Amino acid sequence: TDVTHIDGTAALTIEEIIQRALDTNQDVYLVGLHIGAAKILGELGVLDLVRETTRFPDRKSAISAAAKRLAETSMDATPDFET
Repeated sequence: TDVTHIDGTAALTIEEIIQRALDTNQDVYLVGLHIGAAKILGELGVLDLVRETTRFPDRKSAISAAAKRLAETSMDATPDFET
């Protein structure tokens, strides 16, 4: 959250990290993205990889959303013994 600007190399590294996570069906959350960094990531198409619903202004919001998502997926994974 303290990084206000990134260069192209850093943006490509972030893209690779995000893509690897998505390739293994992991959720990706962006937190505290400053306008300068967002501009570079947007120009390179990196932001297109991350849904707007998983971009947060602060850690507390992201953790809350991740906990909710985890609870939802845990309930989906519960075996149905009645069938």
